[in-house]
Amino acid sequence: MANTHFRTLTFVIDGQRCVKCGACALDCPVQIISEKTLQFFIGPGCIGCGDCYEICPVGAIKKQQVDDI
Repeated sequence: MANTHFRTLTFVIDGQRCVKCGACALDCPVQIISEKTLQFFIGPGCIGCGDCYEICPVGAIKKQQVDDI
C-alpha cells in the first residue's frame, strides 16, 4: 500500500499587521474567524477557500501549508 501525503492550505493572521477591521470575519463563508483579546484568529474548521486572504486590506493574512498523512 502506497503512503499518501496530502498538503492542506490554511491561513493565519499576522497580529502585528492586522488593523482589526473585521473584513475577514465578515467575509468568511464558514464563520470561523473571531476576535479574542483585541486580535482576530482563524479557528479550526478553515476550509482553505482564501476569501479572508483576498479581502484583507493590509495583507495580514498569510497562506500556510499543513502536511496531512
